[in-house]
Amino acid sequence: MLNKLKEIYNKHRVLIISVAIIILVAGISFILSELATKEPGTGLAPVITKIEEEEQKPKFPFNLVEASPPSGDRRTFDFAEYIYFKFSAPIDINTINVIVTPLVNVKPLVNQTDPYTLILIPENGATWIPNRRYTITIESSLTSIDGISLSKDITYKYYNNPPETLEFGEGDAHLR
Repeated sequence: MLNKLKEIYNKHRVLIISVAIIILVAGISFILSELATKEPGTGLAPVITKIEEEEQKPKFPFNLVEASPPSGDRRTFDFAEYIYFKFSAPIDINTINVIVTPLVNVKPLVNQTDPYTLILIPENGATWIPNRRYTITIESSLTSIDGISLSKDITYKYYNNPPETLEFGEGDAHLR
């Protein structure tokens, strides 16, 4: 009987070794999949719920990075000037709440090519009235597209004191 097994083994050695390797790999794969699942016996990969996925996302602070023009006093003739606020993450446009005092109707937009930037545009012919101090408050309800809120309201001061005269340089002769 042993001689018969040796003869079969020698005749079909490649086939027997191949089958043994396949059985070994399948066994190791099954064991590893069991170790990787939350529910042993199912052979299925773990299911991650939406809540678990959100909890696993890294949470970076969401804050204002830059305002343009900078907050404070300045001299310009552009009373319909747009104001840009750049944030540390893309903005969720549905969470924007802006208060301007004294009241100027502004349209908040998110730049399509730069979703990190909020643009405030005076709308319906509104302008920033010269020599008037404005306070723009962006409420902390503003969130990034990842759902992270501002830690506090942002207060931006705007005062436009237009110059009484314009001074031109050598290259500005065509403007005179």
